[in-house]
Amino acid sequence: MATVFNELPHDGAFIISTANGTRATDQAVIYNAGSAPLAFSGGLVLSAGSNGYVPYTGDAAAEAILYGRVTVPAAGSARATIVHRDAEVQAAALLWDPAVTDAKKLTAKSDLEKRGILLR
Repeated sequence: MATVFNELPHDGAFIISTANGTRATDQAVIYNAGSAPLAFSGGLVLSAGSNGYVPYTGDAAAEAILYGRVTVPAAGSARATIVHRDAEVQAAALLWDPAVTDAKKLTAKSDLEKRGILLR
């Protein structure tokens, strides 16, 4: 019998298309204010905080999407690739903080579209 492998989504799996080259992506600081390390997956919608990007909760505008997995230490930060403009993404493949309601997702969609990130 064949062995079944289950894989996590690959980095950038949510992307449909982006601008040429690296126009759509950039390196950014992802911040964790909590007391425990956090592991984030690609496709997580982000807001800009005072110390770096944080998961979008609806308290601030959605500004970017995390490209791939990153682990951020407690009360610390880590560098990661983000998609911050000129891209089409699969809306169903995006990840959201559990506190984000459907109404806040619509607001985030509008925020991202202003930056040139279209949700399909």
